[in-house]
Amino acid sequence: MIDREKRRLHRDWLPLSINVEVRVDPDVVWTEDTPIKDVSPLGVGFQLNRPIVRGQLILMTLAMLRSLRRYDLDVLDYKVWGIVRRCIEIRKLKGDPDYAIGVAFIGQKPPPEYFKDPARIFEIFPYLPHGDEFWSVVTEESATNVTGTNNERRRYSRILLPEELIIELIGEGGEVLATESTVTENIGRGGAALFSALDADVGSFIRVTAKRVNFASISLIKDKRLGADGINRFHIEFIDRPFLFDGME
Repeated sequence: MIDREKRRLHRDWLPLSINVEVRVDPDVVWTEDTPIKDVSPLGVGFQLNRPIVRGQLILMTLAMLRSLRRYDLDVLDYKVWGIVRRCIEIRKLKGDPDYAIGVAFIGQKPPPEYFKDPARIFEIFPYLPHGDEFWSVVTEESATNVTGTNNERRRYSRILLPEELIIELIGEGGEVLATESTVTENIGRGGAALFSALDADVGSFIRVTAKRVNFASISLIKDKRLGADGINRFHIEFIDRPFLFDGME
């Protein structure tokens, strides 16, 4: 029997489109319609013709499956606010580049600070969604003043577990530059520390796959270090979905 939580957070690939509304300032807004690449109750992926700053809030409208919605189950168009978590340039052979966008859903309304400055940058709040919650956000300034953020994140979300992973290093054009099979040193809902021999810099993007629990996520390398055993570690953040398995809080 499929675990209920895994079913609820299953990411679907749908041939649907999404309308993206980006407000530059109180008087200037641009929109774009584009196909959906993947979607879950907590986020969505798509491509745009122009980039969006990581941390900016945007409004999205899509014909989302009822099983993935948190509200407005009986209306045609699901309107949901989100925070941009990734924007990767995809180089094309001809013409201007496209941009791969990953957005985390934050709910029906943006925070009050958005209306004063729509271009303001926000950060995901350190605590991850539970139950039917969305991701929470705070202003960038507030995020830097949250005391104990790293300790709290680790205490609530990391456990020592050698989870087998396949990691793929993603280039600027979205291509796979290198692939490696490895294991984690620790792992949690929001990220992991893993052993790796890949030549990758902090700020690089990798695709992480854990076949045992049917998990895949675009992830950001936030730090790397050489352990006392002489083996490199990457510290990564799962960008577009949390890692969940039986027994994890």
